[in-house]
Amino acid sequence: MLFEHTTEIDRRDASGAALVGGFPVVIGALYAPNPTVAVDAATAGPRAAASLVVLPVLGVATGIYAAASGPYSGVPVFCLGSYLGVFGISLAFGALAAGAVPPALLAAGVVLVGLAVVAITSSLLRLVESATVYLPERPRG
Repeated sequence: MLFEHTTEIDRRDASGAALVGGFPVVIGALYAPNPTVAVDAATAGPRAAASLVVLPVLGVATGIYAAASGPYSGVPVFCLGSYLGVFGISLAFGALAAGAVPPALLAAGVVLVGLAVVAITSSLLRLVESATVYLPERPRG
């Protein structure tokens, strides 16, 4: 959450919001153009089902968990943020390479890359913060 007089961003809210906002875009990009073809592709095998069904649903659930201050959510947010980034890059470059793809897919890819950067950065900051070692203070004298 961005406060009025500070540049501090709550990393739980930022990473959770990035995943919760990004994975519905992934689901829409997968299933909106032609739902029949997307369902056929998603049920083609276990790897396809994992990447086209399980990971998007898990991404939304992880975003909700991270936003609710779930403990140990830094690593799953990092992994699913990376998936979000790879999907966004492939969507954007696929739209550019095809040429005939609607500009909305290119814009969705760019938005996904931005949300992935927010999720990955927030998760890394959370992981570094949680790994901080507090040393005892030295006696002054």
